[in-house]
Amino acid sequence: MIEKSLVNTITLHQNAANCNSCFKKFSNISHDVVVKGAQPRSIGKNYFSQKIRVCLVLINPGAAHTQSDEGWDEYLTPLKQSKNKEEREIAWKNIQDFIEREEPDWGRIRGNWEKLYYQSLGLSKEQLAMVNIMMCAEDNNDYQSSPTLDECFFKQRRSLDIIKALNPHKVILSGIEPIKFFCRKPSPSSFVALREKRNIHWNRVLEAKGEDSLQKIEFQRINNSKIKEEIITELPDTKFYWIGHYAARHVKYDEAIEDAETFALSSL
Repeated sequence: MIEKSLVNTITLHQNAANCNSCFKKFSNISHDVVVKGAQPRSIGKNYFSQKIRVCLVLINPGAAHTQSDEGWDEYLTPLKQSKNKEEREIAWKNIQDFIEREEPDWGRIRGNWEKLYYQSLGLSKEQLAMVNIMMCAEDNNDYQSSPTLDECFFKQRRSLDIIKALNPHKVILSGIEPIKFFCRKPSPSSFVALREKRNIHWNRVLEAKGEDSLQKIEFQRINNSKIKEEIITELPDTKFYWIGHYAARHVKYDEAIEDAETFALSSL
């Protein structure tokens, strides 16, 4: 039996999976190779029972692991075509099981996804929810040549309404593009300044008050005054944070791990 709080979220995912707005409106994007329809991401089975609900927001599904012939059609189609609550719940469980099998292979380097999001954030898979701003994959992984992010999030309200239904206490924006999308202008253009500011603050607190005080300061929180007004209006009680992205490589990936560990130490 799926938890009651999840029922509305599943329905919203079904509606999103049947949405084709971006591909009708913008002729320079396509989904001829990737699976057609908004893809759910993992929503932990214990998410809604958490004292602090944390939702991770990324930018879009990458094209590499979302081809229609690699399993997604088999699992997404039943959700699209579900006619009642029972069918939706069965389709949802199958999708979540499929995602759990697939996640270890996501990203340029096998294991980076799980190491960053499930091993470094201080939360288990069962506790964490995930949503992409643009929920559909695109053949060329292109979410910038047309305003698809605005279309999915603001105009069609697909990803926005799912985040609202998840009712998170804390939203973690993973990657510079989600940060830029959520923040008012001028928004951060890279992690360099964000990390430099955090590290200066960290060192000052460590020197002045000692190591125990580090757990009392949310070093990577984005003040709500810097989040777009239209997002704050929809999520007035949510706090926002930043970390790096799982696809970062070499030193940048190590920095993303440090971001996640800092969140786990100071914001949970």
